[in-house]
Amino acid sequence: MQPRSVKVMYISIALDTKKREVCRTEVSVRRASRLHNSSAIRGLKMSQVITELVEQCLKANEALLHNNCYEGV
Repeated sequence: MQPRSVKVMYISIALDTKKREVCRTEVSVRRASRLHNSSAIRGLKMSQVITELVEQCLKANEALLHNNCYEGV
């Protein structure tokens, strides 16, 4: 079994105007390529697509937490 190809992606997130946090993640080369291609097709920078994904994830988590909090009421 061959080891899968992995690409390290660094994502810089602005916490405020003076400080940036850098996240490191490993993704397969195929996924990184797909992300790059989908960004280009939409005419966006990869950072804009990552921001959209983070926002979608946060909204989904907020909805899940909201629903779980009111299940027992």
